[in-house]
Amino acid sequence: MYYFVKQVIKIIVLIMGGAFGKRKVQVLVVGLDNSGKTSIINALKNEKNATVAPTVGFNKDSVEKFNLNFQFSDMSGQNQYRGMWEQYATKIDGLIFVIDSSDKIRFGIALDEFKLLLETPGFDKDLPILVYANKQDSPEAQSPQFFIDYLELKSYKNPSQCFGGSAKTGVGLDQGLQWLSAKIQQVKPK
Repeated sequence: MYYFVKQVIKIIVLIMGGAFGKRKVQVLVVGLDNSGKTSIINALKNEKNATVAPTVGFNKDSVEKFNLNFQFSDMSGQNQYRGMWEQYATKIDGLIFVIDSSDKIRFGIALDEFKLLLETPGFDKDLPILVYANKQDSPEAQSPQFFIDYLELKSYKNPSQCFGGSAKTGVGLDQGLQWLSAKIQQVKPK
């Protein structure tokens, strides 16, 4: 009986079109290939052990946390797809930039792509930017403060912050998303 009632409630909520649901916000998730974008989204959904293949084009996903329904556009970080990022960068409520904090060889490429994205015509200068320094569980990982300085986050008008985290363990991910939630609600109130 409990299962039946639970299913009926689920159907009613779907029919009502989320009238009781949380505010939907569009968040673009970008970063170089193998930085852990999809793995972070899976970890935020409590699916830490999900098998992940390289993203081709982009994936859509959602997570309800911190009073918001995050609608993620998880973009491929492969070189041939990075040009697509700017097409989505102007229709969003928040940006998540994921960097592999242990891949020192590609920090320069990540910096170039980050700056290029923020220079996109029409990019909202009030848009909250969350940088995840992913793979903090690696001994070679650089600290979040390193990326605050390296990406020159304080030089932008946008509210921005870098959080260290690990898609593998889930550590630090909720703190980053909670910060983004607060900034979106502050900058773009309902």
